[in-house]
Amino acid sequence: MSTLPMAITGGTYSFDSQGSGVVTTFTATGGVITSINLIPVPGSGYKVGDLLNVPLNNGDAVLQVSSVSGTGVTGLNIIYGGTGYTSTGSAPTNAFSSAPFTIILTGTLTSDALIIMTYGTYLTQSNQWIVNNNTTGAHTVTIKQGNGSDSAIGTGVVISQGTNNSTATFIQSDGETDVWLADVGEYGATGATGATGPQGATGAGSTGATGPTGPLGNTGPTGSEFWAASGANIYNTNTGSVGIGTTGPVGKLDVANDTSNLVRFNPIAANYLMTMGDGKINAYFGNNQSVTKNLLLQTNGGGVLVGSATDNGGGAIVQVTGGLTTTGNVGIGTTGPTAYLNIKAGTASAGTAPIKLTSGTVNTTPEAGAIEFDGSNFFFTI
Repeated sequence: MSTLPMAITGGTYSFDSQGSGVVTTFTATGGVITSINLIPVPGSGYKVGDLLNVPLNNGDAVLQVSSVSGTGVTGLNIIYGGTGYTSTGSAPTNAFSSAPFTIILTGTLTSDALIIMTYGTYLTQSNQWIVNNNTTGAHTVTIKQGNGSDSAIGTGVVISQGTNNSTATFIQSDGETDVWLADVGEYGATGATGATGPQGATGAGSTGATGPTGPLGNTGPTGSEFWAASGANIYNTNTGSVGIGTTGPVGKLDVANDTSNLVRFNPIAANYLMTMGDGKINAYFGNNQSVTKNLLLQTNGGGVLVGSATDNGGGAIVQVTGGLTTTGNVGIGTTGPTAYLNIKAGTASAGTAPIKLTSGTVNTTPEAGAIEFDGSNFFFTI
């Protein structure tokens, strides 16, 4: 037999069977054994996985023992249905005791497969096994030497998978200890490197987690900054002055700007506000700068406005809205008042009188102590 096709799924396939005497009946279609009908004589000495030959007609069919009772055969698988067979009611079998020259393996592996060679085959360079492994499935096919008792010995050879007989493995054995890859001669010179293939598509994996923070680096050299930290505070280390908006400060802090406000303090709640600039110092104490009961200090119109956020227009030196209370004396034009109200003496020039009443409507209800002027008459009520 020069070529043996074998359809396998996994398990043991032994050419080293020590059994004998099994007789079977089978059905053949088109010369191929398609089914095993009965096993009228189970024989003895068999193990699961033993390979049997049916020596009728062309004599090339191969059966595998699938089950035994004791050592007698109770079940057979068809590994290769052979050629030229006709259905029969009695077919003796023989242990497959001689190795074929070429084996072609097919089928889908559901487990690893082990093929055991016949003990004492003494394969040589001119009488090798050539194995084409066309099986599929993520399992291996290993060929080992039989020990003459239907068991495997040695390390054996794993037969690589291929397709359409694309991978042929040459093996040889001394028939008694192990199976090796056959010596196929020296390797030729290495061929030229082929062209680089196209780059594969980028994988769709997710970005890995951020790695841990690295150690703190060494402190760099001291820079030329003029500010230094002191706890949660900073301070200026410059021995001169600080200028904001000017390159030539004339004081320890010189703020210069061409906008309306030089300095502005404005908290989030806007309850207290102070602005400096445009010739004015405006201080608002209250809810905001648009309500009364505030304080306005300004230098361009002359005065202190207490009680209103409205600019006094530069008219009065001091304007008090809503009353002014003091427990001491008030001096106007004098720094040493000797009465509750002490007014500086006037001069002969207009606009310098100590007291001047603005004309207006007099009270309709007399009020003792009132002094009034309606523009023509002067009234003093007692």
